[in-house]
Amino acid sequence: MSFFPLNLDSDKDAHFYLIASHAYWKERLFNAIENKEKIDINIISKNNLCDLGKWLSDSHPHIGHLQSYHDLAEKHTKFHVESSKVAEQINAKKYDDALRLMDESSAFERASTEVIEVIFQLKKDVDAQSLAEKNKEKQTAQPS
Repeated sequence: MSFFPLNLDSDKDAHFYLIASHAYWKERLFNAIENKEKIDINIISKNNLCDLGKWLSDSHPHIGHLQSYHDLAEKHTKFHVESSKVAEQINAKKYDDALRLMDESSAFERASTEVIEVIFQLKKDVDAQSLAEKNKEKQTAQPS
């Protein structure tokens, strides 16, 4: 599953692609538990190998200064840390423990929710920035 390259400025639904990319990793963990499959911890522990991580690793000069962009990078890293803990339990065939690590009150679920929340915040910030730039262009273009 890959939706990238992706431009939050020009694609009005880009944030949904970021969320879908994030959800894909959660689904992989649940599927690994259900199917009793191993997870490659060397992949899941790295925050730059998934699509969202690759997107965050790219240069984004137009939005890279936004606090929500930096917050997303931080929350995304935290999600991979928590995902690695789940994967360790899956690989040890401790499926009930893995599920406990993923329950709704877990650090894993909090990290996941925070990623989604900050994606929405980033979208709002990008939209506000774009609107401010358009308004500034209009003011500059108007004759004095």
